[in-house]
Amino acid sequence: MNPCPQRRNHSYDKPEYRDKQSEGKIGAKNGQWKGDDVGYISLHEWVRNRKQKPEVCEHCKTKKPLDLANETGTYTRNLDDWNWYCRSCHMKLDGRLTKLQEKNKSWRKSQCGA
Repeated sequence: MNPCPQRRNHSYDKPEYRDKQSEGKIGAKNGQWKGDDVGYISLHEWVRNRKQKPEVCEHCKTKKPLDLANETGTYTRNLDDWNWYCRSCHMKLDGRLTKLQEKNKSWRKSQCGA
C-alpha cells in the first residue's frame, strides 16, 4: 500500500531511473563542464575525488598530513600527473622550501643589521 495516497508511483521515482539520469550528466555531458580550463581549486577537488589518498607520503613514505601535488606543472585532468606528498616533500619538490629558506636568510640579515 502506498503510504501517501496523493503521490503516485511514477517511473521517475525509482532509484534506477534517478541513477540513469544522473549518469547522463557526468563529465563532458554536463553543460557546465570546462574540461582542462577548470580553475585551480576545482581541479584539485576533481582529482581529490578520483585519486585515492594513500596512508603515507608517496616520496618519503612517512605518515604525515598529505597534500595533492601536480608533478608537471601543467594542470590537467591526467591523474598520472598528480601525487600525494607530505608538506615537506611537496615544498622540496616544488622548490618552495629553498626559496623560503633564502627569503628567511635575507630577512634575518636585514633585522640583525648585517
